[in-house]
Amino acid sequence: MKSVPMLALAVLVTGSSGAAADWQHYVNARFGTSADVPAGFVRASPPDNGDGQTFTSSDGGSVTIFGGLNPMGSSLAEYRRFLTGVLEEDGWTLSYLPEGRTWFVLSGTRDGELLYRRVEHRASCRADLLHHIEFRYPSSRAAAWSPIVKRGATTLDGPCG
Repeated sequence: MKSVPMLALAVLVTGSSGAAADWQHYVNARFGTSADVPAGFVRASPPDNGDGQTFTSSDGGSVTIFGGLNPMGSSLAEYRRFLTGVLEEDGWTLSYLPEGRTWFVLSGTRDGELLYRRVEHRASCRADLLHHIEFRYPSSRAAAWSPIVKRGATTLDGPCG
């Protein structure tokens, strides 16, 4: 299983992520991007382009899983810089920005909401097809969301393309 860093102040590991029956495994038909989502989360209408799926929770949070072609070509670092700029322009204060050779995380806050986005590609692949999982949820629900973020982020996967 992959090591997944967490937002240091807001996402505290609280223990077990639940039994297998409490989760559904989503696989995107277009890009093959996949991850686990709590079974009780409701699927929103998918986007017209078929690149992913958003699931919503009763507390106002959401999990979005999607794949996409890297708009920056094959450089994961360039895409990370681009996405950081987009999120900051949208009002997010990013405070947790770890990265590895095949992945990065952008996490922060805006108006009482937490954001945690993980982007990765398979280690044996170039970074032209990227797999994303994004969590948005109320800051006040950080402890309840911790096992959801941990499981969703560690199960994020997908093919080379």
